[in-house]
Amino acid sequence: MRMMTRLKRVAGWMSLAMLNSLGAAAPAENTGPLVAGNTAFAFDLYRALGQEPANLFFSPYNISAAMIVAASGAAGETEDQMQKALRLPGPAASQMAAWGAIERQIDGISRKDVMSLDTASSLWVDPSVHLLAGFLDPLKQDLGSAIQQADFQTAPDAARQSINKWVAEQTRDKIQNLLAPGTITPDTRMVIASAIYFFGRWAEPFSASATEEGAFTGASGATFKAMYMNQKEDHLYFENGDLQAVELSYLGGRLGMMVILPRKTDGLNNVERGLNAETLSGWVGNMARREVLLRIPKFKLETQYSLASALGGMGMTDAFSSKADFSRINGKRDLFISAVVHKAFIDVTEEGTEAAAATAVMVASKAMPMPKEEPVVFTADHPFAFLIRDRNTGSVLFLGRLVQP
Repeated sequence: MRMMTRLKRVAGWMSLAMLNSLGAAAPAENTGPLVAGNTAFAFDLYRALGQEPANLFFSPYNISAAMIVAASGAAGETEDQMQKALRLPGPAASQMAAWGAIERQIDGISRKDVMSLDTASSLWVDPSVHLLAGFLDPLKQDLGSAIQQADFQTAPDAARQSINKWVAEQTRDKIQNLLAPGTITPDTRMVIASAIYFFGRWAEPFSASATEEGAFTGASGATFKAMYMNQKEDHLYFENGDLQAVELSYLGGRLGMMVILPRKTDGLNNVERGLNAETLSGWVGNMARREVLLRIPKFKLETQYSLASALGGMGMTDAFSSKADFSRINGKRDLFISAVVHKAFIDVTEEGTEAAAATAVMVASKAMPMPKEEPVVFTADHPFAFLIRDRNTGSVLFLGRLVQP
């Protein structure tokens, strides 16, 4: 009998859905290697998804949060491949406490009337399923996942609607109908879901009266209309011969959005080839506060990806095949990941940023300071990359690029 599970995590939003017969906090100083690995994974996945010249937006934090749960149930070669592809510093099962510590730090960022950054996770299980304690206990103890029964065998669509409702509630209705009709069947045995929602106000908001229409030039030379926000304020800034980077702070100072602007209109591909955890760390370390004459478009993106091919191409092959070994979930080798779907949303305005994301993973059975001189001119009127990061932990929560407003 085919079994499946959905794992769902969101950084912005993620729903890691695992279907089928899936039927004590680590100290902060122990989270560094895991955060570094997640950042490396973020840029690996950015390159895998960015083959086509289109807008891109996803939550590497959410995807990692979902996939680490799936990986914690893997064994043998499946476990080794997932550990390497996800850039985990050790076996996933040994990283759950550290991930829980990161999540508690992230959840602690929210401040009333300043910022909302909320994560949540839940485990939906068919009554017929017996999960091994070694898999289940860390979900409850380290991640604080809520455990709920769902009658997948006799009422699969009702279960699907319940999960979708939970997702919508956790994401302020930004992720709707994560699980499409037919994605949960009588063969479904478990859904692991998690979510993240973010809304942050700029520390230095833009004046709506200064917003004006202008042209945005794509890499091919084609032009598009865009509504540009304008301001002259102090921001963290870095530049080199290939690019300019500015980081806009959100109220509270904990989170920031970095905009990475190539100097050449068609230079994003070249900049992307050098994007990795090390270069990001170097840019951050060399940022200095400068007065910036900033011009950046308002934009809203809604994206959806099927990640199985990308993750398989990153070396996680067995997990999606008959060779899969997820025996640490239920004691049997009858499960494999049949699909991974990710949805994400971001809206950047004069006031701030709202973002959400969701991922569904289906597991089936085998049947340097610069001088303060003149203001720096930063005009984002051609393709650029951007990310939202937690400055304390270093976690990249969202990552994307804008090639057409």
